[in-house]
Amino acid sequence: MKKLRCQPGDLARVIRSTNPALIGRTVYVERRYDAERWAVTLLGAPAFGLTFRDRRPVIGNKTAFRDMSLVPLRWELSEAGETQTGVCYG
Repeated sequence: MKKLRCQPGDLARVIRSTNPALIGRTVYVERRYDAERWAVTLLGAPAFGLTFRDRRPVIGNKTAFRDMSLVPLRWELSEAGETQTGVCYG
């Protein structure tokens, strides 16, 4: 089993999607959807998409992304005690 970049509870940036409007959006990683995908909540406005099973149109904040489509956003404490935002590429 390959090592996944995201973990439940992470904030992540969408870097790949069949819907170009989702690229760059921030998501909250909820849980594993299947072996390669995460169930996520889109932060901000809901988005238009298609359901996975029957490709019906849907508008909402809940969806799933492959791990390779997300880049986790991690926060680290600097030596000066300041919080710094970083991107973890795994």
